[in-house]
Amino acid sequence: MSTRCQIDFVVIDGKFEERRRIYRHSDGYPSGVVPDLQKFATWLTSGPQARSLDDIEYTAANFIYWSKKEMEKYGEGYVKLGYGVCGIEDKDFHTDIEYYYEVIVNNNNDVFTPNKEAIVKIYETNGNQTKTKFKLLKKRKLSKFTERILRGLD
Repeated sequence: MSTRCQIDFVVIDGKFEERRRIYRHSDGYPSGVVPDLQKFATWLTSGPQARSLDDIEYTAANFIYWSKKEMEKYGEGYVKLGYGVCGIEDKDFHTDIEYYYEVIVNNNNDVFTPNKEAIVKIYETNGNQTKTKFKLLKKRKLSKFTERILRGLD
């Protein structure tokens, strides 16, 4: 059985908040998702055409692209299935997710900064479909998650 999750990429700019939600079909536990987010953030914010995590449309789309490239080693079937795009309302939470993540970048009316630090919130859904019923397990800067911390969350 796969461990499913949903991930919101969130940008807060003053009083304005924008988010994009994706669905991940497997390896949705924290020790699977957070290291992928760390590697993805490094890939996205470095090299040619570096993007900032606060460029939300590109961030969500590029996370799916990057993840599918990572999945190619498992075969074409995995690449076709692994990820989806979701609505952002409470009603849009899948009934079968075990974890929910928010990857939050606070812009503070700042200009483009490629290495802006993201905060990650990890929630356990406990079979609920309403965010207010999810249990917050951990909140921390993306770069501050370690293997030891993640092992304690699984």
